[in-house]
Amino acid sequence: VTLTATATDAATTEARMGAKGGGVAVAPAIAIVISAVTTLARIGTGVLEAAGSVSITARQHAAATTQATAAAIASTDAAVGVSLALTIADHTVTAVLGRDTTAAGDVSLTASSWSASSALATASAAGAPENDQDAGSGDPATEGGAAGTGVDQLVGGQRGYADSTATSYGAQPSGSTSTPSAKTSSGPVNVAAAIGIDIATVRADALVEPQVGSIVAGGTFTLASSVNTDASSGGDGSSSKGGDAAIGAGIAITYNSTVNRAVVPATLTVAAHALSVSATQTVDGADDTSTVRAISSSGAGGGKISVAGSVALAISTFDTLAAVSGTVTLTGGAASIVAGSKVATTVKALPAGEGVVATGDAGVGASFALALATNTTIARIDDDVELTGARDLTVAAGTIDETTTEASMGAK
Repeated sequence: VTLTATATDAATTEARMGAKGGGVAVAPAIAIVISAVTTLARIGTGVLEAAGSVSITARQHAAATTQATAAAIASTDAAVGVSLALTIADHTVTAVLGRDTTAAGDVSLTASSWSASSALATASAAGAPENDQDAGSGDPATEGGAAGTGVDQLVGGQRGYADSTATSYGAQPSGSTSTPSAKTSSGPVNVAAAIGIDIATVRADALVEPQVGSIVAGGTFTLASSVNTDASSGGDGSSSKGGDAAIGAGIAITYNSTVNRAVVPATLTVAAHALSVSATQTVDGADDTSTVRAISSSGAGGGKISVAGSVALAISTFDTLAAVSGTVTLTGGAASIVAGSKVATTVKALPAGEGVVATGDAGVGASFALALATNTTIARIDDDVELTGARDLTVAAGTIDETTTEASMGAK
C-alpha cells in the first residue's frame, strides 16, 4: 500500500510606486501575500492488513515572495510614500496513520517540508513623509517629528484588509500569529520609508493518531519528518535622498516558528523487526541549512525623525523532536532515534552613507539589530517506556546553530 501527497507551490506579489504628478503627492507601494499551503497524506480509521509494505509520504515545496519598490526615477519626480512588503506563510505537511496496521514488510510514515518566504521593501528616492505631530520640544526648528506607533498601525491595517479580502473570496486568512511590533528600546517607530515583514509558520509531522493501538511490521517501522525553512525580510531605505520632508528609515522584521516532529505516541504498541524515528533537516540539492534573515538599511532623511533610522529584528524558534513514548518490541533489528537541526540566523541594521540627516536639531541615525533565536533539538525515549529486542540502540541529537547580529550607526 503506497499513499503519496506532493505539493509544489510558489506565490509572488510585487507592487511599485511611481512618479508624483497632478494632485498626487503621496503614493505608497504595498505588496502582501498570504501563502497557506497544507499537504496531507493520511490513511484514516479502520483496519489495514498488507502482504507487503505500507508507505505514507507527504512532501511539500512551498515559496512565497513579496516585493514593494519604487520606480527607477529621480528624487525630484518620485512620489513620497512608504514601501511595505508583507509575507505571511503558513506551510504545513503531515503524514498520518489512523488505523491499526499489520504488514509483512515495512511500515513507514514520511513528512518532508521545504519552505522559503521573503519580504523586501525598497524606498523611493523621495523617502517617506515625516510625522506632522509635534514632539513637544518648544523649538520651532524641531516642530513635528514626534514618535508614535504609525508603522504598527499601517501594517495592522493592511493585514486586516488582506484578511477580509481573502475571506470574502473563500480563501484562508493570515491566521492567529501576531505581527511583531516595530519598536526599539526607545519605543515604537512611527514612520519608515521601507518596511519588510515576513511571518513564517512551518510544521512537519509524522503522526500516528491516538486511536491506533497496534502496528505490526515484518520489516522496519519508520517515522521520519524533516524541515528546511528559509525566512527573510529586508527594509532598504538606502535609495532615499532626503527631500524637504522625508524619512529614509528602513525596517526589517522576520518571525519564524518551525516545528519538526516524529513521535511514537504513548497510546501505540509497535512490533517490528527494526525501528527508525527521525526529525531532521530536509536536504534540497546543496541546501541543507535553514536560514533566518532580517536586514535593514537607512538612507538620508530631510525631515525630523525621533526614532531609529534602521531597525532589524528576527524572532525565530525551531522545535525538533524525535521520541518514543509507546511500547516497542523488536525482533533483532536496530533501533534508531535521531534528531538534528542546522540553522543560520543573520540580523543587520546598517546606515547608507551619512545615515539619517535631519533639518532640525533632532537628527538621530540610530541602528537597532536584535536576534531572538531559540533552537531546541531533542531525541528521547520517555521514562518507563519499554523498548526490547533491539540488536543496537542509537539515540542522538545534534544541532548546528549560528547567529550573527550587526548594527552600525550614522547620523548628521
